[in-house]
Amino acid sequence: MQAHTLISQTVIRAINPEADMYKMHVIYPKSERGFFDWGHYIKVHVPMSIKALNRFTQFNRLSISKPVPGDTSEAFHCIGTVYFDNADQLEGFYKLRDSEYMKKVADDISNYTDCDPIFFITSTSDFLPESFESA
Repeated sequence: MQAHTLISQTVIRAINPEADMYKMHVIYPKSERGFFDWGHYIKVHVPMSIKALNRFTQFNRLSISKPVPGDTSEAFHCIGTVYFDNADQLEGFYKLRDSEYMKKVADDISNYTDCDPIFFITSTSDFLPESFESA
C-alpha cells in the first residue's frame, strides 16, 4: 500500500462544500484467475476493517454491493463502500490510511483475493425525486 499524505479539512471541504456525504469505495475487479474468498472477506476482513475504522473515525455505515447474477456487467467481485457524514469523519479515514492498522488490513487482502482493489473517494450530493417536481 502506498503512503498517502493527510489532506486538510479545508481541501476536503473545497472538493464539494455542499456535499451531503463522503464515500470511500473499495472496488474489487475480477481478474483472470478470479480468486475471491467470500467467507474470509465477510468473516475476517470486513470486521478487521471496521475495527480499524473505529480507532480513527466515526462513519455512518459500511455496505457491500455484489453484482446481480446474469448481469452482463459482472466486471467486479464486489464494491465495499464506507459512508462518512462529514469532512471531519473523512479526515479520520486519511489518518487511518497512513497507520499501522491499515497496513494490517492491506496485508490481509491476499488472503481472500488475487485482484488489486481500487480505492475511490467521492463526495456525494443527494437529490430526492421531489427535488425535480418543480423543474
